[in-house]
Amino acid sequence: MSIQQKCKTIMMFWGCMIPTVEPYVEKATRYSLEKLDVKIIEMYEATCCPDPEISRTMGIDLWRTLAGRNISIANMSKNNICTICNGCFDTLTKVDSELREDPRLSENVNNVLKRYGMEYDGSSRIYHMIELLHDTVGVDKLKSVIDRDLSGLKCAPQYGCRILREKSDLKVKFDRLITLIGGEIIHTKTERLCCGVPAMYSNPDFALHQRAEVKLEDIREAGADCIVLFCPACAERFERAEMALTTEDNEFNISVLNYLELLALCLGALPEEIGTHLHRVPVDQVVGRILKAK
Repeated sequence: MSIQQKCKTIMMFWGCMIPTVEPYVEKATRYSLEKLDVKIIEMYEATCCPDPEISRTMGIDLWRTLAGRNISIANMSKNNICTICNGCFDTLTKVDSELREDPRLSENVNNVLKRYGMEYDGSSRIYHMIELLHDTVGVDKLKSVIDRDLSGLKCAPQYGCRILREKSDLKVKFDRLITLIGGEIIHTKTERLCCGVPAMYSNPDFALHQRAEVKLEDIREAGADCIVLFCPACAERFERAEMALTTEDNEFNISVLNYLELLALCLGALPEEIGTHLHRVPVDQVVGRILKAK
């Protein structure tokens, strides 16, 4: 069954960071999908995706088995999966592809899962939230329910390295989603540069100064009002970097917003309904402009 046929329901794989570190993204997602007539089915007993850097490096078989277990939850309930996080999307789609294409790997994973009454069968499809919004909900539906818009807010999109590397059409769709709600896209010289998350695990100073700071300087120079993204890991990196760099007398104060927060506000949500005040780097100026646009 295609995702178009299952448009009214989707099993959400929230990942680790959104529920625990960025609850405003979860709240904005729930608000937005309800407004767009998409029902969320919870993926109970899901684990970390697991992480595509550390976990895959430390033990690829365990990484593959844990991901297969997560996918099997959707398989067994006959649902498709949607995820917001680029890292989760990377892990789940890669493992799903490997298990579909290699019966030996699939058998190895299922030999473990069957001990717990579970089975990977490849019946579910995995979609990034960009695809769900752009392809399934559709731009026409989005346009029809927008209550307010960004009124030319200058948005620097942070696509994330995995989107740019694995599925380039998501970049085009992401841009379209931003302009659809009235944002002006500001392209920068470093938009293909990683935010610094993988490097952070081995060399925090390099990740801060040679990745995040370089990107933030470029975004500031380009005159963007905010950074817009989907990936919670990128968001976490940018906000923590801004806080760290402030102590080094390099203050940015560039708002970092998940696209779903902007969408929820454009669909009529009030800031307190989705918790925008919980950001480490204040987003008040950006939110205020959106509210005035009504």
